[in-house]
Amino acid sequence: MGKSIMETAPNKDLKLNMDETAFLMEAASFFSNPGKMAKLLAWAGRPAEALHARLPEPVRNAIARASEIAIRKAMIAAIRTLPKSDGTESLNTALNVSLILPGESIRSSRLHRTLTSISGAAGGFFGLPALPLELPVTTVLILRAITDQARLFGHDIRSIETQLECLMVFTMTNLATDAPVARYYLARASLVGVLREAATVGGAIATKDLIRGVELGTLPIFTKLISGISEKFQIRVSQKFVAESLPFVGAVGGGALNYAFTDYFVTAARFHFGVRALEKKHGHLQIQDRLLELSHERNSTHQ
Repeated sequence: MGKSIMETAPNKDLKLNMDETAFLMEAASFFSNPGKMAKLLAWAGRPAEALHARLPEPVRNAIARASEIAIRKAMIAAIRTLPKSDGTESLNTALNVSLILPGESIRSSRLHRTLTSISGAAGGFFGLPALPLELPVTTVLILRAITDQARLFGHDIRSIETQLECLMVFTMTNLATDAPVARYYLARASLVGVLREAATVGGAIATKDLIRGVELGTLPIFTKLISGISEKFQIRVSQKFVAESLPFVGAVGGGALNYAFTDYFVTAARFHFGVRALEKKHGHLQIQDRLLELSHERNSTHQ
């Protein structure tokens, strides 16, 4: 029988250096408590969670449509602008830079945070009518920042599989549960099959045909992937939208909420691609077990 992702037995054979251990401890902490900016979203959007079920069906449908359109446009942008650079750092160099100097991750995405704040201010001012226009812009900008995190950790951002995995970060919307690391791995597992199939299909056809297929919805595996990502993404979008709709938030608050919105996904990308890099270096199950162990230790300490 295969090992469950819920198992937390220590792996005595795994040899991590101090920086790698510190990074995994930081990742376990983030998954359990995603930071001040995510707390801002949760606090401001708390009425959203209570009111979402009571929103008129046309509003819920509009949020769902806007989320799917945003993910589709982000996917097209990713395919259309696959960079020429391949993130030529070696895996170890990328890991060392990113683990020892996390400030580089912050600097690399500062422009994207600022730009999404501006688009969020517009969304906060105009409300639901602006969502189909503002959300795709915000999502593409966030995707650029997510891709930069993948590059910093030495992943090949010329690869369509890496680009699609960047989009998968948008599914990381509700990890702070009783078993956050297990939830993270379950979220990954739920899309890994369709992601790999989409990458295989996408790699076998011309870029222009791939873009057209995604635009028209004529590639079933890409339609399935977009649907799976947007279904989870709209959870955070609904929270942000209702928070922006509160009387005391408005345009200025909308910009702050979009900054928080961006910060959450960029930070999630940093830990996701850092964990993936460590998995490539030390083995998937070894890192998974160690991360589960660290999360268990942290939760026991905070009980």
